[in-house]
Amino acid sequence: MSDEDVAAGARFCSSCGSALSPTARRAQTPAPEIATPQAVPGAPVGLQYAGFPDRFVAWLIDVILLVVVNVVLLIALSQSFAAQGFTFLLDGAYLVVGNGTGATLGKYTVGLRCVDANGEVPGLGRGLLRWIVSIFSFYALLIGYFWVLWEPQKRTWHDMAAGTYVVRL
Repeated sequence: MSDEDVAAGARFCSSCGSALSPTARRAQTPAPEIATPQAVPGAPVGLQYAGFPDRFVAWLIDVILLVVVNVVLLIALSQSFAAQGFTFLLDGAYLVVGNGTGATLGKYTVGLRCVDANGEVPGLGRGLLRWIVSIFSFYALLIGYFWVLWEPQKRTWHDMAAGTYVVRL
């Protein structure tokens, strides 16, 4: 008697008609599927979410880089109001393009990537939305950033708004 002769849950063999023992019937019953921690609707499957420590180090690298560039530019441009506006837009462009293409230099250095629900690069539109919402996260006493600590998918406010995830490479 082969496995093909026994239908799932059958009490008798379909070839010879003999009665099946309870253990043979149990062996043919398919095991229930077990949900994995990644099996969340809309989340990228098979990717590991980046936690607070890695994201903080990536953010710190980006901040140090941007501060150095801003200081140099402000000294060179005589610290005028226009120069401050220029550096703000330059910082925004860096973050929009970096997150829109998958990783800023900080994320790249730490081994992180920003992806959409399909695990693909989010694009410049989502990068722009992430940057805008991150400004609100910052001015809301950083609560939007600390949201990573208790959110199951390790997402910040700007991740949730843009439909993105930060994952390990």
